[in-house]
Amino acid sequence: GQYILIVADDGQGLLKSYLTKKIHPKDDVNAIELALGGLSTKNTAERGYGLYSIRKLVALLMGVLIIETGTGIAKVQSNAFLFSKTKKRPGVMVKITVRIKPINIYSVIK
Repeated sequence: GQYILIVADDGQGLLKSYLTKKIHPKDDVNAIELALGGLSTKNTAERGYGLYSIRKLVALLMGVLIIETGTGIAKVQSNAFLFSKTKKRPGVMVKITVRIKPINIYSVIK
């Protein structure tokens, strides 16, 4: 079957998170692009899995990843990216849709 995981918060969003670290995306869509490319606002000791690793895992599972933050939205499927604008939302929302299959997570996350 198909599985859907949605994680959302009502925090400052990706753009403001980058700006507080002196990184200057041009808008919310660009902030999503940076996050999907692996640019973190955290130092090495604090790093989590991040949207870059999540994107790679979703691709391995042939799923769909949707990210919304501020006025930006991104849909990633089969490593194809579709970016657009949407109505403003607080925080970040990540939606993952996949068919579960056995994978070696450590081959993706380093």
